[in-house]
Amino acid sequence: MNKNETLPKLATVDPAALLADANIRHDLHLTDAFRESVAEQGVLTPVTVCRTATGALRVLTGHRRTAAALEAGLTAIPAMIVGDERDGTEAAVDRLVTQWSENEHRAPITTGERLALFETLADHGLEPAKIARRTKAPRTEVDAALTLRGTDQRDAVERGELTIEQAAAIAEFSDDPAAVGRIEWAIRSRRLDHALADERLRRTERAEAIARAEAALAETGINAVAMGSMHEWVDDNSAVFDRVTDIDGNTPTIEEIAAAGHLGLYVESRCVCYHRETGEEVDPDDLVDELPDEDEREDWMTLRAHVIETEETTRHWHVVRCGSSPWRTYWGNRTARAAEVDADTRAAQRREVVENNRAWTAATEVRRTWLAQQLTRKSAPKGTAAFVATALIQWPHVPSAYHARVLTEQTMPTTDTLAKLAAAPDARALVLLRAHILTAFESQLNKEHWRTPTPFAQFYLRGIAAQGYTLSDIERRAAGLEPLAEQQ
Repeated sequence: MNKNETLPKLATVDPAALLADANIRHDLHLTDAFRESVAEQGVLTPVTVCRTATGALRVLTGHRRTAAALEAGLTAIPAMIVGDERDGTEAAVDRLVTQWSENEHRAPITTGERLALFETLADHGLEPAKIARRTKAPRTEVDAALTLRGTDQRDAVERGELTIEQAAAIAEFSDDPAAVGRIEWAIRSRRLDHALADERLRRTERAEAIARAEAALAETGINAVAMGSMHEWVDDNSAVFDRVTDIDGNTPTIEEIAAAGHLGLYVESRCVCYHRETGEEVDPDDLVDELPDEDEREDWMTLRAHVIETEETTRHWHVVRCGSSPWRTYWGNRTARAAEVDADTRAAQRREVVENNRAWTAATEVRRTWLAQQLTRKSAPKGTAAFVATALIQWPHVPSAYHARVLTEQTMPTTDTLAKLAAAPDARALVLLRAHILTAFESQLNKEHWRTPTPFAQFYLRGIAAQGYTLSDIERRAAGLEPLAEQQ
């Protein structure tokens, strides 16, 4: 720009007529959110241009806005015309330094500022969905932000110590120190999604168990503590009722324990399926809503309409807080104490199974959410071709298996997928093929794989880990890898 020129002039210009050939950025990094913002609201900040010797306008700053406007099909954007373009080395240097200054010294919006913005928009009456739509922020982030008012975690966001999602996770379980500890570890190991799914499932299971125990206690009229799990108060020397005696070896009655205020009840529940004709128990995993054609049926399949599903409950009475009670587990009886050790070992093994099954269920939820996101990718990750080829060569039967067809039909219906493939370029077709194979493999994964890792589970889990998915500890176990917690 000639310093003797007249003052800059604001004008409306056609982005297609601008020269955007001189830019220090090699990649404009046009994010989907930025594209959507420009398409919806237009260019809000004028681009800066100068007039060339031929009369055309060349972009000095605002190349990203110009490119996004072109993609959106805009025919008019605001521009500040700062004068005529100068020739020579000095002019080129000035232009480059100007572009550098605009990009290098631009401070991003802090997480605390994002949080305050969402709160202010909510104060103005905007619902979370509209806030997310207007700001192009993820809906999950907006929802999380609006739960933080008045919490200690909000201050941590302001200080830059936590992201909005991390703070909301800690605030959600702030009444459970053990859960907070597990979530903080997950934040450090970058596995917050897994921890949240696990803690929410743990909380739901506990609430359901307490409700069952309270109903049973109301029915019996016995005064006892409703327990949320079989192993609550385990650190306070709690014990199963039939394993305690007093110092003289006498076994107390339930009424005696209740009168002393040390009785607890856990009610275990499980869904059991019986065949209507034979009366035999049927594995719930073998149930299908509809039988496939005769040539596709398998021996394990049982039509859901042919079974009776019932809930069976078992009551487990406990002595809670044994340390302050007159009872101990097999007090003074060495033979019984040895049996207690065996019982404790079995209880620990059972506890591990319960915890790992819960962790697997939570991980499955996180994994399937990740799988659904893969359909929106514009291109497949590096290594996809080799992954898909290996999957089809080693396990060609998996995509046609019953559960694979059911799950893929739910997530990416065959008719829709074939229609998309017909018009898709090669890159998009590979994205769809990858999603189809991943979904088919996902359908074959179950809780048995954490107990006994197989080459199939290891290939699938290690494959998605290489493609950007973060494995939880239970998934690492199924993949034949060491738990992350033991590696750090």
